[in-house]
Order: sequence, then structure tokens, then C-alpha cells
Amino acid sequence: MAALPSSQFGFWLAAEDIEPRDDPAWAGADDALRFWFWREAAQAATKAYDTSRERGLDRFDETLDPITEKTRKYRRSAMGTADPEAPPLIPAWSKSRTRSLVRSRIVANQGAWFWHIHGPQKGPGWGQILYWHARGEVNGGKVRDVLGFSPNNLAEVREHMRRWWNLRRGRSAQVSGVISVNKPTKPEIVIEVPKTVLPRSQRRPSVFDMWREQEEQVVVAQKSVDTMDQSLRGPGTVGVIFRPPTTRPQPLNLGPLIGAGR
Repeated sequence: MAALPSSQFGFWLAAEDIEPRDDPAWAGADDALRFWFWREAAQAATKAYDTSRERGLDRFDETLDPITEKTRKYRRSAMGTADPEAPPLIPAWSKSRTRSLVRSRIVANQGAWFWHIHGPQKGPGWGQILYWHARGEVNGGKVRDVLGFSPNNLAEVREHMRRWWNLRRGRSAQVSGVISVNKPTKPEIVIEVPKTVLPRSQRRPSVFDMWREQEEQVVVAQKSVDTMDQSLRGPGTVGVIFRPPTTRPQPLNLGPLIGAGR
């Protein structure tokens, strides 16, 4: 077992609660992928834990016992300005020790261990103070247990990690044999034999040969035109058109006009 932080007043995000062990592809996950998985899971769990504290809920998804009117009147915080309306155990909201001092460490094959670092106060660490709150061993004897993840927290983390895993399970599925790997095949080499070039005199006349005597003219279309590839081009299309060669009109041999000699 890997060494845990010196604080014994922590709690687990257990591997059996989060890992996708029902997926055969998980067996093919290497150490790097598993560590990546748990780093994401620890971040998601920290966010879920923080949200529950902000909502004033304990580790059973129940509302924490409210503070007394005396505590509300004289409320203080070692981390900043205290808000009389803030939920129990977080007088300075996100700056409070319950939320700002939480840390985590990944332990292989076991999960992630969460704890609270000591904090700026003298005497017992904040984790131990929260432990006393969880056992009702503080002034007033109210039980406020926030040392753990609630059922809703775990469900939220599991859903998040299932989506995360589904996007990255492909490689592990191949390693574990769940998905077969198709080996690449060599591409076929096609050799094209050039066709025999006939002399020009033996070639069949093409449509371009018939247009040889025509005149080329570059024009800009004033309206939509149909092209040879059956596509429609809009106005403004620039192209080359072929026009028949210009011919001179044949002179007309008219007889003399009647009375022209008079």
C-alpha cells in the first residue's frame, strides 16, 4: 500500500466505486491511461465535494444543522471576511478551510485519498476539527459530517468518468482483444501501359479538328449559361466561345435599272 498523507482524518474515492470494471477493455488499460483516468476522477470528485459544501449538504446529501443565532451574530473566519448567511463550516464561502484546504492523492489499485491540510490556525489541523464535527464533539454537540462523498457525489463522478472512458477506451479494447486489429496491407501497384500514338494522318477527326477553322472569342456571360459538363454558371462567367469564320457577302449581279440611262 502506498504511503498516505500524515493526516488520518481523510476519506477515500474508492476504485471499486469509480473504475469501469464491467468493461472488458479496462483490463487492457496501461498504467499511464489508468493514472490519467484517476487524475480526471480526482478533479471531478473535488468539484462535486466543493459543490455539496456550498449547498450546505453533508456526506449523506442531507442539509447540515444550521448555525445558532449567536454564531451568526459573531461569525468569524480565519480565511477572510465571514458571511453570516453562509452555510455551516464555510463562513468565508470558497475561501473557507473546508473548501480551500482539501487535497487528494492517487493510490494505485485503491483510488484517491482526500484530506485537508493543516491550515493557518494553531493547534489541531482542520481535518481533525472536521472529524470532531462529524462525531458531534464540538460546542453544542451538533453532528455535521462532511468527511466523505455522498451518494449523489459518487453518482455524478461515475457518470462523468463513464463519458470520459467511452471516448478513450478504443486503444485498451484493442490491447485486451475486445476489438480485433486489422493489419495494414500493401497497396497494389498498377502499371499503365501507354497507348500507341498513331500518325496524325491515321487519326480519326475529332470535334476540335472541325472547330479548327473557327474563331475563338473571350466573352463575359450576361446571364446564366450551361457548360459542357452540364453545370450551370451564373452571370459574369468568363469563357471562350467559338464562332464561325467571317465570310464576305457574295456580290449580287442585278440587271440595269429601268430608265437608268436617261
